[in-house]
Amino acid sequence: MCGHINSFYTHIKQDLPHLLLFKCVCHTIDKCAQHAFSSLPQEVGDLINDTNMLFAHSALRWDEYNTYFKAMRDGMEPKKLIPLSKTRWLVWVPAAENIYDQWYELKGFFTMKASNPKGNERAVALTKLYNSSTLLYISFLKNVLMPVQKVSKAFEQTNADITKVYMELRTVAMTLAARILKPQCMAQAARPGMLRSEEAKVIENALNNSANLLPVDRIILGDAFTRTAHVEKLTPEELEPIRHKCGAYIFTLTKLLMSKLPDNLDAVSKLRFLTPRMVLAPTARPTFQQLPLELGVNINRDELESQWAQLGTLPITEIMDLDTETNKLEDVDIVHFWASVLKLKNACGEAAFEKLVTFALSALSLPISNAVVERAFSVMSCIKCRRRNRLQLIMLEALMRLRIHLKVKETACGAVIGQCCKTFQLSREMLRNFTSDMYRTESRRRPGYQEDADLDPDDPEEMVLCEEEREDLEEIDYEIVSMLDATNFDENLLVINLQ
Repeated sequence: MCGHINSFYTHIKQDLPHLLLFKCVCHTIDKCAQHAFSSLPQEVGDLINDTNMLFAHSALRWDEYNTYFKAMRDGMEPKKLIPLSKTRWLVWVPAAENIYDQWYELKGFFTMKASNPKGNERAVALTKLYNSSTLLYISFLKNVLMPVQKVSKAFEQTNADITKVYMELRTVAMTLAARILKPQCMAQAARPGMLRSEEAKVIENALNNSANLLPVDRIILGDAFTRTAHVEKLTPEELEPIRHKCGAYIFTLTKLLMSKLPDNLDAVSKLRFLTPRMVLAPTARPTFQQLPLELGVNINRDELESQWAQLGTLPITEIMDLDTETNKLEDVDIVHFWASVLKLKNACGEAAFEKLVTFALSALSLPISNAVVERAFSVMSCIKCRRRNRLQLIMLEALMRLRIHLKVKETACGAVIGQCCKTFQLSREMLRNFTSDMYRTESRRRPGYQEDADLDPDDPEEMVLCEEEREDLEEIDYEIVSMLDATNFDENLLVINLQ
């Protein structure tokens, strides 16, 4: 699909030379983390799966554990256990965190169940998995993958600032590399801003040389790992193989992450020059050639360069309402900034920076993940299931639009909130179109349908019907299918059939 040899992408690129390929960063991070799990023992995954399976099909057993947990934690409610799933990105993080937070309660509950003569076989097996070594692996995963999950969540946002999320990606990638590489290797890639291709190459080459790796006892595995090892009182001989496997996990994850990042990181890194802080910088302002011009198609470079030079002479107070004493350019939303630039007029009353704003917004609209598409498919799977598999495409599309619109409602301040169907406000246009004609196909629509009928939503008794719709109401035949005599009349047996 997205390869460089005889793929769907290469065939389209033959007709569209300016086509750029941006792989989903969320999928990339998840696949790298999944592949790196091969460095850890299989018992870690078995513990999470078996723990969830023991409670998944028995509400009584979960109720027993709930009572046991409240007795151990002074009435606190236990966290819900999360099963591993191939369709959820980085589900290992919440799954490992919830088990780590109630480790000793789960271990005590399974030990109690295993001591019962009629104990569950899976509970007996789990008592062997709940050991000190597995606890160290769980604490390690929770500490290492938590920032990775946060940056993945940032890429899943619908209206994320593409410059900021790629800066967070660089921070996470460099943090992972600093756990296993020597400081002198990290100094070569110590540059502020977004992740660049040369930085990824430097880290990848450093990982290929074993002399650049830290010793096993100096690998940074997290404070939770150190505290857990101290509580469990493990000897250095017992800790060495665990530290070695955890270091192998970080090594594999970092190497895969550096090699699987988008190929066009250089084009993405140039997007930082479109931020308000860089656009209006009094010193060290980017030149026109430093802009991501490769992301523009059929652009007039001379006109763009002229508008770019003019924009640099304007203060922020002439572009948008900003209190310079309390707000900084770093805190200004990049989309809101360029929307304000578009409103600026010249002496002729025309948009002074229309071409530049169009180029900037088109570059900033690059897709960073396919999370929006995944959410649309999730909504479709909830609507069209096995019991409702005969839904037509028109009805399915209408239901999907309705649910997505209720979940994503943009307010005046730009915030995205969810909306309940109970509080949804109908517009006058919706009420005007809400007639029986909406259920007919285009070929069966009648000419007497009054499209311009004006309905007053405040008057529920007002209703406008055409003459043919009145005739349809008069032709309705009420047929009584079953009725007992007057002495034994039961209104529940009155079946009305609308013909």
